[in-house]
Amino acid sequence: MFLATCLSEGKEYVLKRIKASDMRPKEKEKIENEIRILKQTSHPNVVPYKDSFVDQEGNFNIVMMYCEEGDLYKKIRSAHNSFSYFEEEQVWDWVAQLFLALSFLHSEKILHRDLKTQNLFLHRGRLYLGDFGISKSLENTRELAETVASSVHRNALLHVP
Repeated sequence: MFLATCLSEGKEYVLKRIKASDMRPKEKEKIENEIRILKQTSHPNVVPYKDSFVDQEGNFNIVMMYCEEGDLYKKIRSAHNSFSYFEEEQVWDWVAQLFLALSFLHSEKILHRDLKTQNLFLHRGRLYLGDFGISKSLENTRELAETVASSVHRNALLHVP
């Protein structure tokens, strides 16, 4: 990840560079999928996509909004290390914003599939869901049902005594 400044706008953006030289076709498909999902996703709690391109070395580059407060994981670690805590109201606000993002994605038949605090970013008091690297865009509700059924079956197998 790099911090880049758009000179014409005077704004900072994050540049996610993915080295493509040793990538297999399946891995390239994942990146193209991430870009496709980011392009079609516009919600107040999803990290906004700006642009994407392949550079001279053949690397994929995805340009997104810069969240200057970092990710929630680092914020939690910092609070823990300084023996401080978050107000309950703040936590509920973040949870609500995450649920709004997920509700929107699911209404668009998109599964994030990598929810963790490292993929929740903070910018001016707002929570943003990011990193759609292993997300899946479903074609229809049947595919959604099959994905859920497969997940339930897999989890049931994991819990057999």
